[in-house]
Amino acid sequence: MRLSEVKDRNYCSKKCYGISKIGQPAPNKGKSFPNAGTFRKRENHWNWKNGRRKKKDRKGYYIQILNPTHPFCNSMGYVMEHRLIMEKMLGRYLLPEERVHHRNENKLDNRPVNLKYFPDGASHQRFHALLRKHQTETHK
Repeated sequence: MRLSEVKDRNYCSKKCYGISKIGQPAPNKGKSFPNAGTFRKRENHWNWKNGRRKKKDRKGYYIQILNPTHPFCNSMGYVMEHRLIMEKMLGRYLLPEERVHHRNENKLDNRPVNLKYFPDGASHQRFHALLRKHQTETHK
């Protein structure tokens, strides 16, 4: 028995559990599923929403657009809608360090008048610091 294993096969962490499974076959290996091969992808799936999806981030919900040819898309081919709109306004791709701010703090409101461009994360943080300072001064 490994040091990470405790009674009833409990593990101290997911990492230790994963290490204990090295070399073992997958639990569904060799089993057949009744609907195998009938999975529907993208346009044929019942929940397809024309390449738009709402994605929860630690900062809130964002709209993502399917654009697999975009140079900065994620591993599933999606790009944040507010970044696409800002790229259209600027006429070029945004670099990963460039930021887009939602003026009304509503991450689902991606109208061009609601978006503000920042060249880097530091200037965006300074902007938020000034906003907080201004709000505390007005509430005194």
